[in-house]
Amino acid sequence: MRAMEQAIETFAIDHEASVRLGFFAVLFCVMLVWELQLPRRRLTVSKRLRWVSNLGLLAINSLLLRL
Repeated sequence: MRAMEQAIETFAIDHEASVRLGFFAVLFCVMLVWELQLPRRRLTVSKRLRWVSNLGLLAINSLLLRL
């Protein structure tokens, strides 16, 4: 069983960026579907504009963290 744990750990370390991106993509899709199915309030700004600005903030934060 220890060999299996080491294989998983090695895979996670070797593919860290892909694993993180995969988790982000899955969570992003879950939140997207959740927002479409169960909105909590009426929109004051279009969803497209809000999602684009949120993704823009994500990109800016990611770039700043790299510096």
